[in-house]
Amino acid sequence: MRVAGGKVLAALITISAVLLEGCATVSTAPADPTLLNNPVFAPLVAGPKVTIEWVSVNGRRAPGDALQRALDRFKKVILGELQVHEGEPRQLDLGEDGKVSREQYEEIIEGSARRGPAEMLLVFAPGFDFEDAQAIYDYVRVDGDGDNSRPHLIRVSDDGLAEIGALHWIVSAEKVWESTLIHELLHSLAIPSNKSHAWDVRHCTHVGCVLYPGVMDLRSTSYTISHMGLTYTLCQTCRREIKEAQAAAANQRWDNLEDYGWVWLDQLVAMNADNPAVYRIRLRELAKRGDYPRMLEDVARLVTLEPREVEHYRLRGSIHRAMGDYGRAIDDFEYALRLDGNNVRALGGLAWTLATAPEMMFRDGLYAVGYAMRACELSEWRDANQIDTLAAACAASGDFEAAIGYQIRAVDLLAEGDVEDAEDFHKRLELYKAGKPYFEADVPGTDNNG
Repeated sequence: MRVAGGKVLAALITISAVLLEGCATVSTAPADPTLLNNPVFAPLVAGPKVTIEWVSVNGRRAPGDALQRALDRFKKVILGELQVHEGEPRQLDLGEDGKVSREQYEEIIEGSARRGPAEMLLVFAPGFDFEDAQAIYDYVRVDGDGDNSRPHLIRVSDDGLAEIGALHWIVSAEKVWESTLIHELLHSLAIPSNKSHAWDVRHCTHVGCVLYPGVMDLRSTSYTISHMGLTYTLCQTCRREIKEAQAAAANQRWDNLEDYGWVWLDQLVAMNADNPAVYRIRLRELAKRGDYPRMLEDVARLVTLEPREVEHYRLRGSIHRAMGDYGRAIDDFEYALRLDGNNVRALGGLAWTLATAPEMMFRDGLYAVGYAMRACELSEWRDANQIDTLAAACAASGDFEAAIGYQIRAVDLLAEGDVEDAEDFHKRLELYKAGKPYFEADVPGTDNNG
């Protein structure tokens, strides 16, 4: 049996060598050039403490010492103390499919105490029955598109591991679990950071890296056979990125995700300074804070990168108007319309400014009516804000009967639950009924359209 086993081993190594020889770039898969360079998640790699809570659903858990070994490996790549807690086990009624529903999963998350930027929740379950359930790792979003009250989430199930079950003929199930768990834990660090070695978001192109995603592809299978086992460690490039992030974040601390989010956004922009997408991401967050000076800086950069993009001038016009600089706002709206005379938001923005500017020198009700009418026609009279602008323009030109009619129409178009706009719309309607036009208060930050 020993001789036969040796022949099988030799045959496997020979097959692996042939496979490797036939793969021109065996050690590295092609990177995705469309990705952004991405900051390493500093609160985890460099923070004083990382907390992980794991929860067993209906008795599911990692076999043997797989979880402990994965945690030991994870501990080696972070600077802070690693605290691990076993959460309260859950016994759920999973129905006929034997899987956790979205509602049940959300209840588990809500029941966890994990909320900080350096906290994780790891859930073991038979399966998950909801969209994207196969995406094992839900990474924390710091770009404003996610729920900042949630921890890093890792869910591991029988379904999630089914794809790599074929590896059991080479390595034990316990080793497959260990490799999977360290792979998912390391996703939380947001590596690869540099897109030059990123297969996709949070996956590495190096086949010897535990973050390589092609579990059963040619490169991975060849590597596993030739090394007679799976990989459990990061490649040198990923390790170097972590070390650099730890050095850069020395002595810094973030008590909540919102604070770190701004550090992350600034790093994202610095790492992708020539990519317009990152400025759009930061502009969304700056708008929520009403930070108009910084918004102008980012729009100026966008204008440099994309000088023919109408939206940049339209947006800059809105910012200038919100800051009370109506002259510059009009200039930007007019330039946007020279680039695209049918841009609805630029038409509406210019009309609103000409109709409601608090200073008479910037107002022109008749021109405002023309621009607003065109915006309503292009939006097929379905945009409440554009019709609201047309009403304001009619009032500014002295046609209060038309203003009242259009304002009622705008109110009727408002979506249910749009309480703030409804209140403003009704206030303007009462003004028009009293024979008074609406002018913006001469206070920076006032805005409606465009």
